[in-house]
Amino acid sequence: MTVSKSVREVMLARWDEVDPIFTEALTLPGDERPAYVVKECAGDRELLDTVSALLVSSESDAGEVSGPGPSALRAVFGADDDEAAGEGGTDGRIGGTIGPYRIVGRLGRGGMSEVYEGERADGAFDKRVAIKVLRGVDAGEMGRRFRAERRILSSLEHPNIAPLLDGGSTEDGLPYLIMELVRGESITASADRRRLTVEDRLALFEQVAGAVLYAHTRLVVHRDIKPSNVLVGEDGTVKLVDFGIAKLLEEDATDSPTRAETRWMTLGYASPEQVLGRPVTTATDVHALGALLFELLAGRRPFAADGSSRFALEEAICNQGAPSLPSVVTEAAASVRGSSRTPVSYTH
Repeated sequence: MTVSKSVREVMLARWDEVDPIFTEALTLPGDERPAYVVKECAGDRELLDTVSALLVSSESDAGEVSGPGPSALRAVFGADDDEAAGEGGTDGRIGGTIGPYRIVGRLGRGGMSEVYEGERADGAFDKRVAIKVLRGVDAGEMGRRFRAERRILSSLEHPNIAPLLDGGSTEDGLPYLIMELVRGESITASADRRRLTVEDRLALFEQVAGAVLYAHTRLVVHRDIKPSNVLVGEDGTVKLVDFGIAKLLEEDATDSPTRAETRWMTLGYASPEQVLGRPVTTATDVHALGALLFELLAGRRPFAADGSSRFALEEAICNQGAPSLPSVVTEAAASVRGSSRTPVSYTH
């Protein structure tokens, strides 16, 4: 996709407005995105065209469903195709090194980071890792804070937490984090694909809750618990990823409450204090766990956007309680909540 100069200029000038709308739209089913974006842009044609261009790019660039497509990202960050992609149209970092690790491939891309698969370049040990290269943060301050926090975060030794292993800054000054490479699918996708029973879904959730409790006893708060951060391997083991990273990122944000809340939380799972810009506590993770459990059992989020505006979703999170019995669960599914063998079924 070719992004016009005008769209590029808008993305550069209004990224703090574009980013939250685009990021939230990516969490919605494809057929719900247009209505959400139209309502959220509220008649701002410039903003609407820009977010729509990002969405078109994310959907048309194969394999890049977690963030803007390559052409759109190049437009945002002002890089020409050859400069951003490298010779032959491939990612310029692949084959290179970050710290002691060699980049062997790309795992994903989001609005604030790129994630690569790496291997130890010096042969010290044979283990693949995930390398998250961050954008939109103060590299110097991030480095100082990371060095202070690394001992705490790397001390989280729990079978259901993917540990943070190391970090630093790339040669071009971007902060990076080294994490255990976890291969799996989101907890909701895994449960649905395997048609798990209510009992089995609760067993998965119990692993997540145990990991969060363990971290809380060490005064570490996740701040971004959502299905994509809870991965299930083929053996059924749950791994909570990005633990503690949200804390580093949120503290690195500017003093602007809007910038902090839109960049470092996922609205559909955010707690009232995150929405309101208030101090985050362990209760923030408890709220997110409730939202995750609701979706795992009901098939949708407790505060579904349903095409409404971001303001309406924020108002619902802060002032409304979640439905006690989700209407999307069929009577048949509700009747087997205590069953150990009957799969959950949904109406969509």
